[in-house]
Amino acid sequence: FNPSAAWDDPVNSAARDMAIAVYHSPSDSTDVRLTNYLAVTGEGTILSDNSATRIDDIRDGTSNTIMIVEVLNSDVEWSEPRDLDVSNIQRVADGADPATPNVIPTGGMVLFADGAVRELTAEVTREMLDTYLTRNGGEAAPDWPYDPYAR
Repeated sequence: FNPSAAWDDPVNSAARDMAIAVYHSPSDSTDVRLTNYLAVTGEGTILSDNSATRIDDIRDGTSNTIMIVEVLNSDVEWSEPRDLDVSNIQRVADGADPATPNVIPTGGMVLFADGAVRELTAEVTREMLDTYLTRNGGEAAPDWPYDPYAR
């Protein structure tokens, strides 16, 4: 991969065509060059502007702030510099069509800023999710529902 060229430049085609298993959900049978894990960007998130976010900037706490979400029907190549804007989040649990590109499934995984991975169960309401997506919103983080995968 030539980082001095654009991600979709022909010089990077061999790398782009590679299937990188860790970027692709084992439950997704679509094109393995697409990633099912997208960083959440936009106002109030860890990636809310073009500057680096320091741990001190995450005032809600790293264990209360989601960085990455699992999506269904991704249309994002693993090497593409595109993420999921918080204002465009759609969830199956909120009635979104599961065939929608980049929709968040019930039962999908989320990665918190402290490195914890949790299941996005049906008990996580949209309001709860919105609380966990901000880095310094000051909201009281509700208890995450029981997660059998939590360690």
